[in-house]
Amino acid sequence: MSELLALLRDYSLMAWRYRWYGLAVSWFICVAGWLLVATMPDIYQSSARIYVDTDSMLRPLMRGIAVEPNLLSEVEIMQKTLLSRPNLEKVARATNLDRNVRTPGEMNELTTSLGRQIQISTQGRNLFLLTAENESPKAAKAIVDTLLNLFVE
Repeated sequence: MSELLALLRDYSLMAWRYRWYGLAVSWFICVAGWLLVATMPDIYQSSARIYVDTDSMLRPLMRGIAVEPNLLSEVEIMQKTLLSRPNLEKVARATNLDRNVRTPGEMNELTTSLGRQIQISTQGRNLFLLTAENESPKAAKAIVDTLLNLFVE
């Protein structure tokens, strides 16, 4: 036990002797971290929960398929429907994200990046979470609002 106490005493004396070096390293790491965080872009997230009666809504779409659809296939159908290219173009036009788009290639890039910003996940049997991320809080909210309107239509 005395060896352990002697070792602890030696370590504490060494830590006290080199405390200024430790303080300098700590400050350097803090300043570097603050600069890194300051250069990161702000990302805002907007989300909405959607209750869907999947039995009555998706049953006509799934008619003719031999197996009964499970929850994952229902989410996949909703994602493919909501995140289709025509719907993403409607979202881009409704939210004015396409104001700087000049060519069809730029529109393709915009819809691709918009599709990556939007996520649909399940939160229960008939409850889905629609989430959009953007650098602008107003744009993130407008994307979710437009997708909800498209979903209701």
